[in-house]
Amino acid sequence: DRPEALPDETFTLEWHVQGADRIWFNHGIGEVPGKGIKLVAIKQTTEFELTAENRQERQSRTLTVRISEAPRVEYRLTTTDPVTEEEIALTSRDDLPDHYAIIEGQVLRLSWRSFNAQSLEIDGIGPVELSGFRILVPEKLTAFTFQARGEKGTAVRTVVVNVFPIPRITQLYSAKPPEVEIRTSVEFSEPSIPLWLDIPENQDKLKAASALPDGARPERGIWGLLKRLFTGKGSSP
Repeated sequence: DRPEALPDETFTLEWHVQGADRIWFNHGIGEVPGKGIKLVAIKQTTEFELTAENRQERQSRTLTVRISEAPRVEYRLTTTDPVTEEEIALTSRDDLPDHYAIIEGQVLRLSWRSFNAQSLEIDGIGPVELSGFRILVPEKLTAFTFQARGEKGTAVRTVVVNVFPIPRITQLYSAKPPEVEIRTSVEFSEPSIPLWLDIPENQDKLKAASALPDGARPERGIWGLLKRLFTGKGSSP
């Protein structure tokens, strides 16, 4: 079968030639290397001829690319980045073509162009121009079906947009941390008499240094306080 292309649609010419001194294409392409790829666009059915020659011979091969006359629709689905306001093209999965997913409230731009069509209609929108666009805000799962009618038949293409709801917070709780009770306890070890206080000579010196005036209560002197602290017993005159 001869390959087909749409008017002004870009397609790829690829070739591989061995043993040639000179290789060239017609239609203004000119000389080319022995192996290569070239992007080409045509407006009408075109026959490409590749010629290769060396000192002994010249050979040619032709490839005819036919412009399709059947109706056809191409489309593009885009949205706008809310931060940069740049247009972003939506893409579908390879295993699920023409299926897209958006978030509720997202604004879409559906652009299209038709070929070999005399009329174009989109289900849910109605008759539209052969090339144009619409701004859409789908609220639920929606299918946009193009029907392009021409002399060579009708082309049908469906675009499916699935709408997912925005996550919403229905209730918000403030978690109060449990009360923490902090208790401290101080324990004293069993009091013991320091070694220096257990020496009689030191006791006599301390008693002399803590002599009380007449009429004073001896248990309130330094000696009495130390004795009460380490023995638990009061002092006597």
